[in-house]
Amino acid sequence: MSVQGETVICYSQRMLNPFHGMMSVLETPHADAVSRDGVHWTLFVHWESADVQEGVAVDSPDIRFGSWSAREGLKRAPVRSTTDYARLQYEGERLVHALETHTAQVPFPSRDRYELWLLDGRENLPLALLGSACREEETRQSPPDRWNAGQRARSFFQQGRTPMLVEQLTQEVHVAGRCMAMQWFLREADGTGEGRDGFRLPPGAEGRSLPAECFPELPLREVWEEGGMQARVDAYHAWQAPWLLGLQGLGDATRARLEQAAAHQALWVEEQHRLYPKVLDRDRLNAVLVEAGLRRAAGEVAEQPVELPLFSFGATGN
Repeated sequence: MSVQGETVICYSQRMLNPFHGMMSVLETPHADAVSRDGVHWTLFVHWESADVQEGVAVDSPDIRFGSWSAREGLKRAPVRSTTDYARLQYEGERLVHALETHTAQVPFPSRDRYELWLLDGRENLPLALLGSACREEETRQSPPDRWNAGQRARSFFQQGRTPMLVEQLTQEVHVAGRCMAMQWFLREADGTGEGRDGFRLPPGAEGRSLPAECFPELPLREVWEEGGMQARVDAYHAWQAPWLLGLQGLGDATRARLEQAAAHQALWVEEQHRLYPKVLDRDRLNAVLVEAGLRRAAGEVAEQPVELPLFSFGATGN
């Protein structure tokens, strides 16, 4: 894609550990914009010059140009001191033009084919997704300490009938991945994964190729042998459903279960639905959006706790 002769790159990437949705990214050669809902965008201009302080060159960070949405247009951010305001303005305006041209194409295709998985301690197979990357050089980042369910999940369940769910879930995932072995995989279009390097890997892990069925569909393995853990994982996935529906490549059986679960969190679905690559039950989604509009008009906010029915995500099939 191009804007006035220059390349524009549009893609999405998972936000992980904890998983909290899809990040949409639009890049021009000298600027980029990011969004968590496909509607509201934060704009940055890349600054390649360097300042000199006491004889030492200091790289200038990206400059926040402002925020943009199709409805509200551009809202400029306060501009720090810069010797090249004209260039900042020029690159920012080109970025806005690219947004006006391409955001109707949301959701953008996923580009983060490199995946960092926590391996289970018995078979050394993928257990929980800890990170992802679009480029191989990004896989050299330091690994996380452990799998993280997230503070938002903790706050949600603490207000309901299972206040200790996140703590128990986190502990049991930690036990299942007791060796804390983590491995990067390059995922192919058919779902297979080529094992790369990692951390605390068992002998023979690097260079292996795993079939698609060895990788969980969701960022945390769906099927567990112990009943209590299965119930906790099911509850956690039901709560995550409005964000999980943004994942690309889900099988229809999993997507159907997630759509059913997400319908009980109308306000979050309203925020996230533009990022869904596929909708199986369009009538249900429309009803959920109507409900969300009524609730928002009544002053409700998405952070208010809701009671979720029990859903089984342990069933297999795509």
